[in-house]
Amino acid sequence: MQEQEPIEEIVEKIAKECEEANASKWCIVKIIKELNGMEIKDAEKMRVRALEILKESDPKAANIFASFQRMVVRNSRQEIRPFDRGNIIKSLLKETEITRGVAEKIGREVEEKINELQISYLTTALIRELVNVKLLEYGHETVRNEYARLGLPVFEVEQKILKGPYSNRDILTEYCLAKAIPKELSDLHMSSDIFISNIGDFCTKPAGFAIRAERHQTLKKTIFECMKKERRLRRFFSWPLNIAEANIAIAALIEKKDAGEAADFFAGALECASGKPGGSLGLNFFMPEGNGFEADNETMIVVANKIIEKTRQARAGMPPALLLDTKYKINLVNAKQCKKIDFINCKKNYLLPVNGFAAKNGILCAIHINLLKQAVQNSPERFLERIEFLALKAGQLAELKTRELEKRDYLKKHGIDASKMQPVLGLFGLMQACRQTLQVPSKKKNIDLCNKALEKTKKALGEEWIIAETENPLAIKRFEAKNRELKLESKQDDKKALLKADLQKSIFFRGEAKNMGSFNKLMDENVPWIMFKS
Repeated sequence: MQEQEPIEEIVEKIAKECEEANASKWCIVKIIKELNGMEIKDAEKMRVRALEILKESDPKAANIFASFQRMVVRNSRQEIRPFDRGNIIKSLLKETEITRGVAEKIGREVEEKINELQISYLTTALIRELVNVKLLEYGHETVRNEYARLGLPVFEVEQKILKGPYSNRDILTEYCLAKAIPKELSDLHMSSDIFISNIGDFCTKPAGFAIRAERHQTLKKTIFECMKKERRLRRFFSWPLNIAEANIAIAALIEKKDAGEAADFFAGALECASGKPGGSLGLNFFMPEGNGFEADNETMIVVANKIIEKTRQARAGMPPALLLDTKYKINLVNAKQCKKIDFINCKKNYLLPVNGFAAKNGILCAIHINLLKQAVQNSPERFLERIEFLALKAGQLAELKTRELEKRDYLKKHGIDASKMQPVLGLFGLMQACRQTLQVPSKKKNIDLCNKALEKTKKALGEEWIIAETENPLAIKRFEAKNRELKLESKQDDKKALLKADLQKSIFFRGEAKNMGSFNKLMDENVPWIMFKS
């Protein structure tokens, strides 16, 4: 969040803008007096009041002043801010040896040019281009070379991303916001109504994936090929990769007595291969339909228990997540290994662990909604309309990303089909936003509004979406900063409160089990991901 300017500076700036709008000195004095007397010292509200006074006293000056307020800039921090030529002056003085007088003159003339051209999409890059033109006009070629922006033309970026994942995140982020994503949708991201995770990868990579271990002729080849595949594919995804069904592939090649040695070999290979932790190692305690492997069930379970033990000893980069199709299968897990372990509930659907989500195949993208911002001065009806609107926009983004990734031949070459992957919608501050909208202490009414919001969201998006609470640190940080700026109390919902509200049936939820009773209850309620904390 940007530092708040001192009140005197804000008033002085607004007075200067009024002067440049050709307002009379008498009118400017009246505005200064009015602004200094305002109880709420907020720059936006102060500008609104100044405009009201101008409209009463000098309509012509009011029109010019209003045009200043319509000028907004999409900056490099992925924010939308009012245009302020003072930033041009500060930038020139910081980055070059130019005098303040010349910097102020250039800042004023660039502002006039922007007003004259009536540019609808103003970015810091475009402003810099206009400043550079002025520097050349005044013969400051050396200064222009100091101030010039280094980058690539849009055409060259497009050519690079056709060939493979391009690694320059800053350039890709700018390309996605300026070219690939329509302005209406990118503005929602920059105004912190939504947050598009891994936005620099929007046109080039799906988010997450779980590769399935494949059986080969020998145990070593099976394990090495699995590790090679993980290493080969990791650069095509935004998140660390996950591995699934490893114990099935191993059990198809060995006898039960060799489980310990095979698991030890697998854990060592995994430790060597893991680059960055974050993914999960999915281990099956049942044989999925259509797997095609002929593996002894007992051997498969012994191998799974041994892999859990060995990977924990080796501290390999992928923590295990155990796939169960019934709650009774937990009895097959070695009691010593049950502590602090994750389970994937496959009672209803066969799901794989993908970076903290239980998904059918992979994760296409993650888009988050700042619900607390939507609750500001809105009735419950208007609040629900805003949620539906933003959910539909998230749907448009997922469709757009799918179309973009279908153009990437390098993904097809490696068997990556983004169209089969699930998008994630993260909700930030659901219960708080509903409380803020209702402004009544009734728990029942609050939960009813939460459920209505979830129903609207699901109806707008469809069943293939995973709807969850926002846990992305960058999204939370960005939303909290924007909400503080708007004077909103901003804090992510308490997970225990969400559980007590019985909302886990409506959203993806990682339930916590402290004993067998709570574990069985969560399995029966079809909570997809259960963390056993005992």
